[in-house]
Amino acid sequence: MSAPRPSLSAALGAFAASVRARDLPPAVLERARLVVLHDLAVALAGWGPALPPMDLARRLPETAAGGTLLVDGRRVPAPDATFANACLMHIRTQDDFYSGANAHLGAVIIPAALAASELTGASGEELVAGVVAGYEVMAAVGEGFSEHTTPRGFRSTGIFGPFGAAAAVGRVLRLPADRLGHAIAISASLAGGLTQAWLEGTPEWDIEVGLASRNGFLAAQLAAEGMPGASAALEGPRGFYRAFAGREVGSDAAPLALGRRWRILENTFKRLPVSGISQVPVRTALEIRARQPLAPEAIARVEVTINEFERRYPAVDNPGPFGGPGAALMSLQYCVATALQAGTIVWRDLLDTSDPARQALARRVMLRGETDRPPLSARVAVTTTDGRRIEAASEPGAGLHFDRAEAVALVTALTPEMPLPAAQVRRLVDAALAIESAGSVKTLVECCVRS
Repeated sequence: MSAPRPSLSAALGAFAASVRARDLPPAVLERARLVVLHDLAVALAGWGPALPPMDLARRLPETAAGGTLLVDGRRVPAPDATFANACLMHIRTQDDFYSGANAHLGAVIIPAALAASELTGASGEELVAGVVAGYEVMAAVGEGFSEHTTPRGFRSTGIFGPFGAAAAVGRVLRLPADRLGHAIAISASLAGGLTQAWLEGTPEWDIEVGLASRNGFLAAQLAAEGMPGASAALEGPRGFYRAFAGREVGSDAAPLALGRRWRILENTFKRLPVSGISQVPVRTALEIRARQPLAPEAIARVEVTINEFERRYPAVDNPGPFGGPGAALMSLQYCVATALQAGTIVWRDLLDTSDPARQALARRVMLRGETDRPPLSARVAVTTTDGRRIEAASEPGAGLHFDRAEAVALVTALTPEMPLPAAQVRRLVDAALAIESAGSVKTLVECCVRS
């Protein structure tokens, strides 16, 4: 008689426990280095405007056995550092993005793995293993389900994120496979997050990322203490997929191809501080702007064609006005209008959306969705007031898959927005690109703290 098939959480836990940095394919190891570098740089560039999660963390009692707050340098309890750093990493929404689950992986996983590494004195090699385990688990849990969860009002990063953070922290803590499976199972009860904030422009979208990171950290800690999780937490009749997606899912993990297909390689970087859905359309609009600069009043109409699911994502089809930067960064009309008017889009464009010419142009941007169009692709057509039509199109994921040179170039471009001297940022680049060789994460963390 054959042995019973393990549950999904058990299979995911077994995979996460098996990840070893030295055994990773070279391309996966390199991508791990680059996501750590990219997301830490984006976090540093996000420092400045008031961030309540960071402000709360800075008032906590300091502890030597904790995690370091990025930029600030205080050491506070690791779950609190995880929460604050994840919120900082996501506040510009320039952290990496996995279209397959419509979710941000790095801002959830990296702060949790980093805090766990500080807490335990783990090596850079262990950090890399944790990051890769987290990326693969979070992406596998979420892949293909956002089309079911999003219409129900759930935020993909918030509901899929705890699984990734739990896998990352559990791997850094060196939990055995069965305990890591329990950590992933416990995460199902700690998932949450809604998309209403995108519509109103309120900032809950940022703390959802922080909560996902912290809750995954907590799940791993609880599992390490011996707490069990429901064996069918994911696929059970009252489990995660039935509750959040309304779908029945089997327990066979073989189709996930864990360890054979590396989803971290499919993850995308963001060149601009706008939503993942807006990256390619804005890039396409910038191509038109580079070929033919036009004053806003010379543009009669702009048509942007994207994937229909992406068009229907909350707050994407919203020309304004906006209740806050969260609504502005989600508005494809506003982001395209900014690109056509200014030839770029920077974070301050999302903090101040009062330009009347830009507002008027945004109202002349029309979105069209095509169900058979691949995600992260776009066609943009500009019609001028004198009757000309200027078009450009971009293939799926155009410009969003970085090599090392592109990743470093973006960090260099972001350096003026960071509260650190350029020489320190260069040391961060060096530390991140050799992180698997470091005896600890101490140097990496020190590069992210203002002296």
